[in-house]
Parts: sequence; structure tokens; C-alpha cells
Amino acid sequence: MHKHTSRLILDMGHDNPGEGRTQSVFTNPRHLADWGYNGQILTGYVQAVTTFDTFDADIFPIGSQERQWVEERAGEMEQRIQTAKQAGISAFCHADLLVFPKSLVEKYQHELCNHEGKIDIHRPFTQYMLRVLIDGIFRRFPELDGLVVRYGETYLHDLPHHTGNNPILNGAASHIELLTVLRDMICVAHEKFLIYRTWDFNGLHENLDKYLEISDAIEPHRNLLFSMKHVAGDFWRTIPFNPCIGQGKHRQLIEVQCQREYEGKGAHPNYIAKGVIEGWEEYEQLMPPATNQCLRDVVDHPNFAGIWTWSRGGGWEGPYIQHELWCELNAYVLVQWAQQPERSEAEVFDEVCERIGIQHESQAAFRRLCLLSADGVLRGQVSYEGGVDLFSDQVKNSQAASYYSIETGIEILWTRDHYIGGVDQLQRTLATILQEGRMAKVLADRETAAQIWQEIERLSTTILCTDPDIREYIVVSATYGRIKYQIFEKSWKIMLLAKTGEQSGSMPSEKLQPLIAEYDQLWQEWQELAAQHPLCATLYHAHYCQYIPDKGMIAAPGIGETISRYRKP
Repeated sequence: MHKHTSRLILDMGHDNPGEGRTQSVFTNPRHLADWGYNGQILTGYVQAVTTFDTFDADIFPIGSQERQWVEERAGEMEQRIQTAKQAGISAFCHADLLVFPKSLVEKYQHELCNHEGKIDIHRPFTQYMLRVLIDGIFRRFPELDGLVVRYGETYLHDLPHHTGNNPILNGAASHIELLTVLRDMICVAHEKFLIYRTWDFNGLHENLDKYLEISDAIEPHRNLLFSMKHVAGDFWRTIPFNPCIGQGKHRQLIEVQCQREYEGKGAHPNYIAKGVIEGWEEYEQLMPPATNQCLRDVVDHPNFAGIWTWSRGGGWEGPYIQHELWCELNAYVLVQWAQQPERSEAEVFDEVCERIGIQHESQAAFRRLCLLSADGVLRGQVSYEGGVDLFSDQVKNSQAASYYSIETGIEILWTRDHYIGGVDQLQRTLATILQEGRMAKVLADRETAAQIWQEIERLSTTILCTDPDIREYIVVSATYGRIKYQIFEKSWKIMLLAKTGEQSGSMPSEKLQPLIAEYDQLWQEWQELAAQHPLCATLYHAHYCQYIPDKGMIAAPGIGETISRYRKP
């Protein structure tokens, strides 16, 4: 047996909140097994299918609409678990905690909640109810292999009869209380896997001291794994490799997003598998040579328990893709490499090309196209040459720093999902770029990105594939990427030129107006591409977004309003 075959190689399709289940080939466990996965993480409602009959039969009375809803969701989940088991792979369920029935919380609020009305894990009654919840899950689904537990982002969009909140109300102490109950109920009582996701906004995910403080307080168990993203933040470029990986006394699973929510969501080429496996080019500047920088650096560590890919999803809404090629390519290379990590990424890439039908004479061009896509995303989305230092040491260590690329000083969230921000999102960045005299370097990055995407578009027309849809999508999506990053290039030129004009008191209209005309023409070309090609992904919006609890994403001023400010009256 290969030395790495005992490790978990899992996949999860991350459904958009409130939009139902994503339609994808990755929902088919037989497909996952065929590609080398040994487990599937099922999203859905597992935290909401316990009836609590053993505690209080009035929580979901038999014959009620609420009871019917719970039983229907449970039946759906049971079928999905059985389908995975029939395919020969393990079945795990993703669960947001803490989530309880509204009727339970209303009836026992004083026992469950603190003085602010938050469900409080530090209360003995809450811990008891969590035990009842977990016990109900595994009694209802005895074939389920384990739970993947997320805290912090507690989504209730698809749960009309439940309520909940982030259980971490008191930092490390809350984590320890929660982990203690979960370990006891899942790993010990039911002998199932607990995969505890460290994703949060208070440091556990990427702060080594906090991670060790919490994880060292929990006794290891063969079925307890901590899960973390491979980067020290969200799935962004110019963010260092996660320093918590390979540390502490617990086994760890590493999460990799294949449909990058900040970088097009598969609407255009974006090959990230090489950077994740071998390290990103920017790490030569950002990270000391002796530190871990990629999966290859940690794959032989005894704590490394495997990986799980987010083949689809993450973030909110669109772009909505009509073909999964770029998500599949990232996922397939990662899963094949995870089975035999002594192989090079390039060797695995070539094998995957063969399986998806890229003809041999086109593989070198396809490889170059994919590698260029990583270069083009970096220079078009954030920056490589034009970094600025926005923060004092105090700010760099604060929560706010998680929304910036500290090393380049570009607000990473200036664009996300299918929203494009403008000056409102980039006020601080633009001011600092001009103050530090880095405008030329930042714009050089944007121009380089546009040139890279023109080369990607040219290469796409040369790729031959046995699947005509794949061949067409390579071309259409490459053009999509070229237009997108040219729009980004024009947008940044307009914003920075306009800011120089505002500072000097003399707006450079003779330079702005031709750029605005080019910007408009690119949007028109983008719309024509979508209208003419059914495989084209949905387009970005010229406005930005704001998250409102219970409402999701709503529109906010973005690049469209910015451009309107600088048009001729």
C-alpha cells in the first residue's frame, strides 16, 4: 500500500447561501471515486434534522408542517449518504453551529441564551442540547462517517424553522468548551470523525499562538482533525502560507478552493493548483526561504491528514458558470497529486490533460495558457510590482488587516464574486499609491496583466480537444478573462488619473475621456460575448455589494458610479 493512501482526500461543493444546491458533476460520488477521492462532504441541513423527541416531543410535533419539513430534509440527506457509501467513499456532513429549532430557543431561552439573547455554549443547558443534537444526527444517519463543523459564519438562509449564532462568544474559552462537547459526542460516544474548521475572524485560523492555545487544550483523538485553509486568510493571492499548518499535536486537513470566489469563479482560466502545491511566485518576496510555503513542504509531516477541495462554490452569487473546466482542472490535479505527492505537479498536470481530452500536440500550449492565467490574475487583481505599505505594525496585527494584502497594500475586496468596486472601495489604496509615488508601477502591473490575457486569448484558439464543448469553452472563457482584465486596467487608469486631477485641481479630461470610451467599448464587447455564446459565464456587475444579515448581498456604489463621476457633463 502506498504510504499516503490512508489520508483523507475529500471534496465539497459549497452551495451559494440561499440558492439551493449547485448543479455539478462533483455532486456525483461515483465521479469523485473515479478521480481518486475517498470521501465527500455533503452540504445541506444536517444540523437541522434532529427532532429532539427524546428531550421534548413538542419541539417538532408529529403532524406539524415543521415536522414534515425536518423529515423531508432528513430523507434527502439519507439518500445522499447512501449514494456516497454505494460509490465506495466516505460521507461527511458540513454543519454550521450553533443552530437549534426556533421553538426550542423560544421555550428554553433563559437556559440557552445569555443576557444579549445569544445562544451561549458556556451554559450547561446549551451543552446538553448540543449533545442531544449530535446524538440525534448519528442515530438518524448511522452510516454517516463524521461531521465537518463550521462556527462563525452561521448561515440560516435555507432554515425557516431554525435559528442560531456564532458560538464563539468568549474567544479561546468558547472554542475549548465547544470542542470538548463535540469531541466527546462525535469521536468518543459515536466513534465518528470530527473535522473542526478553524475559519474565523478572531485569529484561530492563522494566528499560531491562538491556534496552539486552543488546540493544545484538547486531548488528541484518532478521529479528531483540525481543518484550515492553505493560506493565512481567505483564498487570496499575496497572502502567506498558513503558519499553523504542521504545528501542534493534532492531525490537520488542508482546504483548497478550486472555484476562486475573488478571481472569477471559473468564468475564465485561473490555474491555482501549481501555486498551492509548489508555491506562488510572490512568495519569493513575501516569505522567508526557510518557511513552509506550499503543500509539498508539509505533505510528509505526521500531522498532515490530507486535503479537501472546494470543487465548486464559496462566496456569494455569480459569476454563474456554464462549464466546469477550470474548476475541474484545479480539483483533478490536486486530487491526483494528493494520492501520489512524490510526483511533480507538471507530471500530474499532463496526466489530467490526457484524461480530459487535450490532444497531445496542444498540451504544451495549454500548459502555458494555464500558467499564464495565474500570472495574469495576480497582476490584474492585486499587484506584483506596485506594492505599498498601508499599515503601521499595530494595524497589521488587527482584524482589519485580514481584508487587505498587507504586502501590496491593495484592498483585496475591491472586487469580489461578480461585483466590481470603485473609488469608494479603494479610497485608502489610491491615496497611498499617489502619496508614495507608485502609480506608474501599479499601472504597469495592470498593463502587463492585459497583455498576458491577450496572449492567453491567442493561445486558446490553438488548443485542440476531443470534447468540442471543452474546446469552445477554452476560447470563450479566455476572451471573457481578457475583457475582464482590460476593464480592470482601464478602471485603474481612470481612477488614478482622476485622483491626481482632484489633488491638483485640474482634471485631465483629455486623458480620461478616451479611457472612458475604451471602458464602455469593453463592456459592450463583454455583453456581446455573453449573448453570442451559450457557454459564456454570466458577467460581472458594475456596482459593488454590501452584506446585510437576513438579506444577503445588496447593491452598493462600485466602478459604474465611479466612471459616471468622471464623464463629461
